[in-house]
Amino acid sequence: MTFYLARQRGFTLVELVTIMILMGILAAVAIPRFAGTSAFETRGFADQTVASLQYARKMAVAAGRNVCVSASSGGNTLTMTMAATRGQSTACASVVSNPVANWKTYSGISYGSALSTIFYGDGSAIAAPGFTITGDSTYTLVVEATGYVHCNPVGNCS
Repeated sequence: MTFYLARQRGFTLVELVTIMILMGILAAVAIPRFAGTSAFETRGFADQTVASLQYARKMAVAAGRNVCVSASSGGNTLTMTMAATRGQSTACASVVSNPVANWKTYSGISYGSALSTIFYGDGSAIAAPGFTITGDSTYTLVVEATGYVHCNPVGNCS
């Protein structure tokens, strides 16, 4: 009587783990090269802009002075100036040390519309309802009369 040992088919645990490690390395290195980053860059630029506008408001409240913020259509930098004295009728004159000086700029991303707003010492602002950022997608930023800065719709940037 002859017994044949059945030959086992399949992969060993070592082979499976090796393949999983190789697939993980491939996923981490190769796949991001196929995906574009312009959507992330546009979103990052919108987040930088919202943060800078919120910073301008906080600076106006802390100093009790007007802080004027402006940006030109087609550009990608904000300009902040502060009033020399307190009071809502005081004009902005001195340039503020802008956090935007440290921004990373991206090609193809710019402001789709101009912005000109003033944050007052009490935190309120001149409303700017339709300030846009264009790139891979379009973000609309809103400066409320209360000084609240957000994307429209509100959840678009968060």
